[in-house]
Amino acid sequence: MSASLSGHLGQRFDVAIRILIGLLLLVLSVYGIFHGIRASLAQAIYHYVKYGAGSKVVEDLRATFRRCQDSFRLYPYGYYLCIWTAEKAYYGRFGPNGKEVPERLEAARLWCERGLELNYYKSQLRRLKTRLLARESLPDAIEYWGKYVDWQFWEPYNHAVLVEMYAEAGDLNNALESLVWVEGSEYYEEASRKFDEAWKKEMVPP
Repeated sequence: MSASLSGHLGQRFDVAIRILIGLLLLVLSVYGIFHGIRASLAQAIYHYVKYGAGSKVVEDLRATFRRCQDSFRLYPYGYYLCIWTAEKAYYGRFGPNGKEVPERLEAARLWCERGLELNYYKSQLRRLKTRLLARESLPDAIEYWGKYVDWQFWEPYNHAVLVEMYAEAGDLNNALESLVWVEGSEYYEEASRKFDEAWKKEMVPP
């Protein structure tokens, strides 16, 4: 009698475990479907503003940023959305009168930081953050980009950016050292020109 009861309880326990596992799988499936729908909608919005009819409304950046915000709210893991929106805001920061629009610069900073939180080593985001930093403090921008160059050292473009910033800061020694690592690349001519301009400027007596 005892063995029979024990067996019966064991069977009921197995059934309960299977039901719990089934419910868990059901919940995960529903969550996966819900997550997939949100991600698909977010991607559709991103595609619309970047490649579709929304990309043609370049003058209405506010509407574009609102749609990008909707996409990010649905799926806050797409750093390519952050890159595109940040660059759209930064390089489109000038209004019809030729003056910078503070709202667009702020949007560039916001989306750049969002993207960096998702992918800290993405070159487009690090480069844009450097540009934004240089507007306030060139030494801080050089230090920030220099850390990235240490990590991605063998990319000539990274050194070309350093040449540009060192030249702008009047630090010709470091600019020349960075220029050596650009030689032989497609970026050398432009980097060399910026170094020469800085050198000529330094040679002009006050």
